[in-house]
Amino acid sequence: MTGSFKMTEEFASAMVPVIPIILLLGWAEVHKLSTTYVAKKAPSLDREIRAAMYRILSQEADSQADADTSSGQAAENRKPPGQAKTFEGLFAVVWGVLAVLHVLAELYLVRWLATTERAPSPGMARNVTMIAGAGFVMLLVGAFVPPLLLLYMSTAL
Repeated sequence: MTGSFKMTEEFASAMVPVIPIILLLGWAEVHKLSTTYVAKKAPSLDREIRAAMYRILSQEADSQADADTSSGQAAENRKPPGQAKTFEGLFAVVWGVLAVLHVLAELYLVRWLATTERAPSPGMARNVTMIAGAGFVMLLVGAFVPPLLLLYMSTAL
């Protein structure tokens, strides 16, 4: 990345709410991935969890548990090839690393905004920009790559 970076109050104030939004959307993508992983690796446990949630959330637990049982069996029958498993694992690991970096960036931004002596801090501005950019790229990967690989993946993130 070329260009001059300068941490300003406007930039920091704009990025403070953006970073948690990126994290929330990334968590939703990884949660969907992990839910599908549990459904695939431990279908009986997945069915029990879903049945319990339906009993808690609905009076119609019997009909919902039956529907869930059939969808759990369908997920169990799909076998993704090695490339899909690799993509899913890599996707989750990258999001884990990015989550830590996003939390650190958020803490640095809040600390910078809370101080009275604010240096221009071009390094921090560049790092926050790169971290947020990587988060946006991963959101796009999670949104657009799985539909392209839908036939080969165990989940459509």
